[in-house]
Amino acid sequence: MAQANSTAASTEMDSLLVNDPQMEGEITGCEGCKDSLSASAMPSCHAPTYPDMVLYPPLPPDYTSLPCHLVYAFPVTRDVLRSSMRKLGFKASKRVIVSETLASFGWILEAKLDYKYNLVYCPALPDEQAEEDDMVSEWEGNPAVHTLALAATASHKLFHQRPTPEQWQKLEGIFEGSKPRWFQTHWPKDRFPQWLWEDLPKMSPALYDITFGGTAGTKKGHS
Repeated sequence: MAQANSTAASTEMDSLLVNDPQMEGEITGCEGCKDSLSASAMPSCHAPTYPDMVLYPPLPPDYTSLPCHLVYAFPVTRDVLRSSMRKLGFKASKRVIVSETLASFGWILEAKLDYKYNLVYCPALPDEQAEEDDMVSEWEGNPAVHTLALAATASHKLFHQRPTPEQWQKLEGIFEGSKPRWFQTHWPKDRFPQWLWEDLPKMSPALYDITFGGTAGTKKGHS
């Protein structure tokens, strides 16, 4: 039985590292990443990806044995969300409901950054850092961290959904004070809502300009 579990874990890990012919180039990273990739092993220095995309911190060594998939995400509290919305020129009520507003805000950010993937609201399991930073909230009656997720270990496609360095720099500025990292989701693997990351309707940058005045801060909304 232990051998079967090990094989399943290895298969899951390998699937994230197999090059997709539809992507430009091959999965790469720093020199440490390249050494691990040549040995068909998940690097311990970064979560590698394709050229011109951001390298995320490494996955935890036990990620394949966890009962749920991981997401790389910004943890977001009400204060963080209100601050982020103001940076884009939106008003935000002191009573804004994070779980309801963050999904819409992610959709707006996709257009603002001309981001070709999805930015997804995801309730995550609290980690020690979230507890230290007083970022633990509630989701469906359970302790949770509200996050805006960029990538997930649920599939090769979701694992390699990454921003460019320029887009990443803008996201870090918008969510200043939030420490992005890998989180366990609240969903078991067989209930992971993969559709949230795939082929959802997008607002085009042109429609963003028409709706919100072209540049952040020129038109107010979302009061």
